Amino acid sequence: VDETVRRISAAATNPEARLTEIFPPTPSGEQIVPIIDALFNDRQGQFIVNVPNRGAITGIADDVVVEVPALVDGGGIRPIIVGPLPDKVMLGAVAPQVLAMERRVAAFRFGDPSLIMQVVLSEQRTRSWEHAEEVVDALMRMPGNEAMARHYGAAP
Repeated sequence: VDETVRRISAAATNPEARLTEIFPPTPSGEQIVPIIDALFNDRQGQFIVNVPNRGAITGIADDVVVEVPALVDGGGIRPIIVGPLPDKVMLGAVAPQVLAMERRVAAFRFGDPSLIMQVVLSEQRTRSWEHAEEVVDALMRMPGNEAMARHYGAAP
């Protein structure tokens, strides 16, 4: 890391530096460019994407966004049906995340501060009721969260 910082500093102060020689352009490893290429240039590829479930994973509501393999081309994004996941995966990982998402959505929809407390209390890092209250209070008082504080009826 120190060497990279040194190279960046040297390049930033040298108007003659050719940045593409010092830091050659390389693909980021992100899938977004190949996905866009597949969609707009009709070049089929298989990618991992986030899409509404719509039956891709058995046992998850259709409107829940899931990360699944999909075929992508000029015709769009077509999730590959995964089917059912093992019970241990559903019960230990997926169902708790879906429940947490539903809690957050309900808290927002109803503007109910008690549901925000449920969200914070369900987090593994929360140590106590008092800790949860401190976290919620701090969130509501953070600069930029004024609209959220009003939504949940918290004092500014």
